[in-house]
Formats: sequence, C-alpha cells, structure tokens
Amino acid sequence: MKLAVSLGRRRLLPALALGALGATAAGRLRAVPLTRILVGFPPGGGVDIIARLLARQLEASLGEVVVVENRPGAGGLLAARELLAARPDGHTLLFSNEHTLAIVPHIMAGAGYASPDDFAAVAQVTDKSSIALAVRADSPLHSLRDLSMHAGALSVGVPAPGSVPELVVELLRERYEVAVTAVRYRGGAPLVTDLQAGYVALGLTSLAELLEQARAGRLRVLAVSGPVRHPELADVPTFAEQGFAGLERGGVAGLFAPRGVAPARVEQLQQQVARALESEEVRGQLRLQGSRVNFGDAATLARNMNAIHDAWAERAEAWRARSGAGDPEGRSQPAS
Repeated sequence: MKLAVSLGRRRLLPALALGALGATAAGRLRAVPLTRILVGFPPGGGVDIIARLLARQLEASLGEVVVVENRPGAGGLLAARELLAARPDGHTLLFSNEHTLAIVPHIMAGAGYASPDDFAAVAQVTDKSSIALAVRADSPLHSLRDLSMHAGALSVGVPAPGSVPELVVELLRERYEVAVTAVRYRGGAPLVTDLQAGYVALGLTSLAELLEQARAGRLRVLAVSGPVRHPELADVPTFAEQGFAGLERGGVAGLFAPRGVAPARVEQLQQQVARALESEEVRGQLRLQGSRVNFGDAATLARNMNAIHDAWAERAEAWRARSGAGDPEGRSQPAS
C-alpha cells in the first residue's frame, strides 16, 4: 500500500509541475495584446494584400498579435461602422483607401459618418495604386479613343457602387458619348475574374488588382490615373495623356483608429508604420502590387483624405441623387 501511494505521488508531482507550466504559458499568451486590422474588402484584393503585409511587420515590431479581419460589403462601410463602434484603445484599427472614408459618406444615405474626420487618422501608408482601365488581351479596344468608335453598349466592371471608378464610368460616357454601363462588384478581385472570363467588356479598378494579369498578358491596360505613367507599366499612357483630364490626383491608403484614441498609441503606431515602410522587402512587395510607398503622419493622412472627400463631393452626391444609395451590398451583376 505504501509503495502504491509513493508511486502515485511520484506520478502526480510531474503532472502538477506540467500543469503549472501550462498555466504560466497560458497566462503569458493571454498577456500578449491583440490588435485587429479591419479591411472592408474581400481577401486577395489590393487593400487586403497591403494590410496583411503591414500586419506582419507591425506584429514583429510591436510585440503584439496583429490579425487582419475582412468585413467586405457596401464599399467598406461595414468595416468602417465596426471601427466606429470599437473601444478607442488603439487595438482595433481600419486599413482603408479613399473610397470608404471619402466617397461613401457622399453616396450612402445613413452611412453613420460624414467625413474622414469622424475617424482618427494614424498613418498614411501608400499612394494607393492608380486606377486603371483594362480589357481582355483579345479585345479590339486598344485606347480610350477606341471607345468613341465602338458600336453598341459596353459593360464596365467597377469594384463597388458609387466608387471613384463608377464615377469615372459616368465621365467616360459623357466624354466619348458611348453607351457604357457600370457593373458593380464586391471588390476588385471578383471583378478581375469576370473580366478575364469575358462577363464584362472592360474593368476599371485599382492597378494593383489588374497588374498580375496584365504582366501575364491575359489583360491589356488602356489607361492609368495619376500625373505620370506608372513605373510598372511605362508603356501605358495616363488618362490625361489621352485627353481625359480630371484623374491626375491619386488616391491614398492608410491606417485609422476610433476617435478618442490616446495620442501616445497613435504615436507608437505611426512610428512602427514608418519603420515598416523603410524595409526594402515591404517596398518591393508594394511595388509588385502597383502601389507606391508614401508614408505620412496622422495630419498628412487626414489632410489628403479630406481633399479627396471635397474633390468628389459634387459628382458623388449627384450620383446618389440619380441612383439612390445604390446596392448597399455591392453585389456582382455580371453582364450576359
């Protein structure tokens, strides 16, 4: 009997020790802060790719668990609303381009926010990839001028209802007097899939989402926005070079927090974003996505977002007056 008790105690002590170690490890794991970066678009798109690249860098430099959570729908509105409702502790963030924060307030009735100033800017990350107009490689269209000579209607895929690309479709219709119809998608990735399959005649979205297929020769880019040609497609003229003015201003993408976040947390995040963007690996990956690194502090990001908000106000609000709020889910409507 004594031997059995002794053996039982010997077995119990290691088990208790392992349990204590497990409890200590679990306690340490729980002590590591969790930071969530919300993205208002599906996985695989340009905004999502940049957010995940940034998250990996921040996780290493902050010593926190940093995860990207996709909340696609309504042009990023769902993600923005989640950020508005989050605690302002700086551990729930939003990585967004100008569409969600600068355009959506104009086009969505009851969006819940009126301008980028309803959020706390943290840091600007990139000059968002230029928007680009593309066709399948076998399309008869080779330039913007070809639009005016095309007989019949053309369907143009856009990444969200009321997005800058959809507003540009209206400008194309006016400028070239051609029957173009915007087909709305929930992000650029499904748009590009349908463009390759021939469900839409043209695609107008961020260059980041078109670039891989253009390099592979499956798509042909007709024009890019911005003041100069994009270095990744130096042979493709800008809209302005083809006589289509108004798209010289580029977009931006950056990190936002809820209003009321502590300035010290903003400063911490800002410093680590700047550090991440100094990495040649990060800069190289962003170039491959068609984006240009353009770090800016919180004030710079807020100023640039508000400039875009103001620049598109009149046309975006006119679009809403004609279209209502559009399809709030931005569902894909591929042409037959």
